[in-house]
Amino acid sequence: MRSFTHDAPRWVPLVANSQVLCAAEVIERLAAAWVGMGQHTLIVDAAANAPALPAAAALGLSACIQGLSSQLSYLPAGGMVRAHVDTLGSAARMLTEIQRAAPDADTVIVHAEAADLARIFKQQMAQPVLMAVDDPESLKRAYAGWKLLGQRCGWLSASLIVAQTPADRAEHMAHSLATCAEQFLNADLLSWAAIELGDEGLLGNTHSLVQLAAAHSFQNTNFHHGV
Repeated sequence: MRSFTHDAPRWVPLVANSQVLCAAEVIERLAAAWVGMGQHTLIVDAAANAPALPAAAALGLSACIQGLSSQLSYLPAGGMVRAHVDTLGSAARMLTEIQRAAPDADTVIVHAEAADLARIFKQQMAQPVLMAVDDPESLKRAYAGWKLLGQRCGWLSASLIVAQTPADRAEHMAHSLATCAEQFLNADLLSWAAIELGDEGLLGNTHSLVQLAAAHSFQNTNFHHGV
């Protein structure tokens, strides 16, 4: 078993964006980047449109985790955040439960709306990953989510994945987001990756996704409970 203090997983807050209709494919590709680096990766889908947390969770969260491959697992967690919010507005105990249920996970991607991520990671430092597509509204929503997380959590560095977008256009969007974040949030866009949509699903710059994953160095060591 892991020790929460010495061997905590890498937590990856992935900010849900209702304008990114291919979010499931983006999550799969992002997870594949860590799997490709030999990381046991767990996807926790707690977004507003995620499948509900199974009733079996009452008997133990581990029973709800679905193995997709030897190194990739998925937890449908719709409604889980609200069920874990305490009187102080924190849902941080979700992290403890997830870690106990998946002690072998090296990387845990938590996909949720910005406000819910702020509840889950309250008083924790993290580097969120934002999503957008070739649509100004999606970039505005990505920026708004980052702004909220900056205000509530102090998260002033992030990464961006732009899907369904040619690389040159994605670069322009990343530059625009980085400029706005620097000017108005005093924040820094650490990395970005572009993924295009082809006949076989999300294709394109795998190398940039691997670089984004490698740059995501947040390692949470603030837990002091053991298993």
